[in-house]
Amino acid sequence: MRSLKVLYISYNASTDPVAQSQVIPYVERLAEYGIDISLLTYEKKHDNPTSEFHKALKERLARSGIRWYRLKYHKRPSLPATIYDILQGVIFTYFLVLTRKFNVIHARQIVPATICMALRRIIKFKWVFDMRGLFAEECVAHGWREWGLKYRLVKLMEKDSLLSADFITVLTRRQKELMSGWPFLSNKTIEVIPCCVDLSRFSIAEKNRDLVDELGLQQKFVLIYLGSLGTCYLLAEMMDFFLHLRGKVNNAFFLFVTHSDKNLIIDMAKEKGLGNDSFKVIRSPFEDIPAILSLGDAGIYFINPYMKFGSFPIKLGEYLACGLPVIINSGIGDSEDIVRDHGIGTIIDDFSADRYERSLSELLGLFTKKDILKERCREAASKYLSLTMGTQRYKHIYDTLSID
Repeated sequence: MRSLKVLYISYNASTDPVAQSQVIPYVERLAEYGIDISLLTYEKKHDNPTSEFHKALKERLARSGIRWYRLKYHKRPSLPATIYDILQGVIFTYFLVLTRKFNVIHARQIVPATICMALRRIIKFKWVFDMRGLFAEECVAHGWREWGLKYRLVKLMEKDSLLSADFITVLTRRQKELMSGWPFLSNKTIEVIPCCVDLSRFSIAEKNRDLVDELGLQQKFVLIYLGSLGTCYLLAEMMDFFLHLRGKVNNAFFLFVTHSDKNLIIDMAKEKGLGNDSFKVIRSPFEDIPAILSLGDAGIYFINPYMKFGSFPIKLGEYLACGLPVIINSGIGDSEDIVRDHGIGTIIDDFSADRYERSLSELLGLFTKKDILKERCREAASKYLSLTMGTQRYKHIYDTLSID
């Protein structure tokens, strides 16, 4: 067996919430297993490498023995900027493989995968395509034109990357079942590793009284939405559900924790007739999210289900790990199977008043045994979504690929 040296490439900036939740904890845990791992990220224009955040993160990674390399992310014009990022990634990664002798590269999503696919034509190494969902199809829900130029280019990059990769990981069983039927993947190994959560950081905890007072949540039933908002997130439908909740629970309060434009929420609340006393929008650094989730009674997300069978929302694991039952819609990866099998929430399969009322009855019925409900949520997170489980699966893949 060759000595295991891994380069993990993420197209996310270190300041992105997804990197703080789904990249940095993974490489740190993998380093704890004795893997010589390095991290390459694409930092955005406003990400100052001399900032306190970057200096602290660099020191934190160094303490774990992790080398951190950074390239600049380019946003506009979209297609030329991405092509440029791929080219600089190919050149820089070529240099790293030659000098650091990496024998395994972990490519998270399509841009790093394209870098590996192109570089594999020049030099020898093993690599993992950490595919996540079906990127091009999911972008249609964000406004891309199906079978437009960007869509077709991404599908070409995706197929070539899948053919080139030595190992493929996806987020859901549903996506694996779909891809297993693609003839050109008949000899490929596909592993399911969902978006996991650090159970040592996210846990059931007493409400932070200072935060309760600061946010005015005394004696409130708090419904929490955590994460970004955009074209694929069904904000209007979540507001509609909350209105039905208010009809049954007088002290219901909607807390949004997001870095998205708060005016999206404020404008929608006005449209729905919600007063300022019934909701609040806050921003929070990642390290404070567990304390904020401790304030909640339930978590919610509704997402456009178009081609989302390969999607696994990060927020699901974070809600459940903190003991929050969930209100979700159907069609989003394997989420509904976990929720239904463990009785830890309610699933909306029809955005109608009748369905909202039935789901509310289901949800409120669960709260008759609130402490047991919290433990069931935590158990589901531990069984399916623990960071330890996820990193152990990646380590097994690396070990397999490092064998000559």
